[in-house]
Amino acid sequence: GCGQGLLTNAFKKEFSDYDVYGLDRSITAIEYANSNFSNIDFVVADAYNAPFEEEYFDIIVCNNIWEHLPDPLNMLNSIRRILKINGQLIISTPSRYHVRNLVRALMGKNVILSKHHITEYTVGQIEEQLKFGGFKIHKTYSPIIKESDWKMQILKLIFYCFLRTIKSHHVLESTVFYSAIRIS
Repeated sequence: GCGQGLLTNAFKKEFSDYDVYGLDRSITAIEYANSNFSNIDFVVADAYNAPFEEEYFDIIVCNNIWEHLPDPLNMLNSIRRILKINGQLIISTPSRYHVRNLVRALMGKNVILSKHHITEYTVGQIEEQLKFGGFKIHKTYSPIIKESDWKMQILKLIFYCFLRTIKSHHVLESTVFYSAIRIS
């Protein structure tokens, strides 16, 4: 899901000695990427059936695509096929129970999901999918973002203390990053 290749190009700039590929099913997005970033191989393809050899990649990055997939486990199978054993998978995706949704849930209201997403997952759900898919979780990370509303900042601090006390895997920020290693 590289889209027009902007993030893929940023990776290439940072890791210029490496071969970098971008894949998206949008013909228009890939046409744009190919015309603007000639030093990267972009391909139009279905990520469920990525057109690469088995165990081809050392690292695969899925940036904000997981929440758009109707079958993330099928995607994970495709990734596992083309990722080398001990290769690294990096996923970023929204946290279903970020602080505002957690407040809504505690008030008995429905959580708000983006109308553009098929679903949003909890940290535990993504971790379970990765384990089921033959990956060992290396790190789960979410940068703490300061709230502009002081009341929300205090509430967030209280939630963080509570979640640490009960050893919850929930993350209060809107985006979570996962690093996992292919083990099988």
